[in-house]
Amino acid sequence: MHKVLAIVATLLGVSTLGAQTFDMAAAEKWSAARVVKYRVEGVHRARVPVVFGDYEGKADVTDRIALEFTWDVGAAKVVGAVTRLDGKSEVINIKSDGTNCPPPQLNGPYEHFQSALGSMDGDLIEAKGVRTYPAANVSNYPGGCSTTLLK
Repeated sequence: MHKVLAIVATLLGVSTLGAQTFDMAAAEKWSAARVVKYRVEGVHRARVPVVFGDYEGKADVTDRIALEFTWDVGAAKVVGAVTRLDGKSEVINIKSDGTNCPPPQLNGPYEHFQSALGSMDGDLIEAKGVRTYPAANVSNYPGGCSTTLLK
């Protein structure tokens, strides 16, 4: 049994040697850079309530935000403006979870994170946002499945 484990460990070690190559030309190129332009993208994917105050009215939501900025390598700080690119929330599979009632009907767009403000605090880039719930027709669960308009 110990011989089998030793052989497997040896084979695993040999197979990873090829993946550990070092590209000296790339390292020299990046060490000589004065500024580096970055694009950082955040993606949120989850099942969340999409109707304010109605915890059964949920959907699978995907939302994105991207920040673009320039980093001065020598000064070790952000230079210039930070640009925010805010994506529209994608809402699919909307249901009245935990009930037999029909799904809510949204009367406008749901925004999981609409960036409203971005600022610099030293080295920290901060993005603040708000969640926007649309008016919606929802069931009167647990009293029944008739619908009412929530604003």
